[in-house]
Amino acid sequence: MPELEQVDLVLTDPPYGENQAFWDKEKPNDIIWDLMKEKILEGGCLYYWGFWGHADWVLLNAKRVKFFPQAQLTWWFKTGRPEKKSYREDTESCWYFSKGEPLIFNPERYLEPYEDENNYKRYGRKGKHPGTVFIASRIFHNHPENVGHPTQKPLKIIKKLIDISSDINSTVLDPFMGSGTTLVAAKELGRKAIGIEIEEKYCEITVRRLAQEVLPFRSNQKFEKDGT
Repeated sequence: MPELEQVDLVLTDPPYGENQAFWDKEKPNDIIWDLMKEKILEGGCLYYWGFWGHADWVLLNAKRVKFFPQAQLTWWFKTGRPEKKSYREDTESCWYFSKGEPLIFNPERYLEPYEDENNYKRYGRKGKHPGTVFIASRIFHNHPENVGHPTQKPLKIIKKLIDISSDINSTVLDPFMGSGTTLVAAKELGRKAIGIEIEEKYCEITVRRLAQEVLPFRSNQKFEKDGT
């Protein structure tokens, strides 16, 4: 990762350390935050998926490397395991940070309707900025997007994040590529993409998903535990 070019946007879904799979036994080493900060251009952004219980760790590291917190986004998938003495977990979190003032932010591509019809005239806009809650089904085994990764994110959510925080020919980096959803979304939106993944089988899945790839694509299968 240290030898990579700087990018406009990092969007990644790292291991949560929740033992959902053999590769999910621990969170990334703190050094990943230093590497991401180094590789993002001034004015670029980071979308970092994570478990709500790790919010302190995420925010502490973001503050340490001087990322500016912009928003905490929530994916509401509605389903979830029943808990004996707690609420059903039916959401995941994604933190949105910037390196300085964001240079690219395109909310007008996803404006939402006003509840009050008078607001269209009052504000002179076609709708309000998108909110922080994204609704989409989980990618279970019978979902049409499923490619065999246990924590796969919905393509429509990833595309929306990339579309809002980058432009055509922007470069997107995912240092925990998984099954390649970030790269697929980047391709469909006309962005360049760099993916890093330690598991060979997920690299192979990504290559198959990008079989018609026409944009520059790099894959590194040697992403070590400490993020180097």
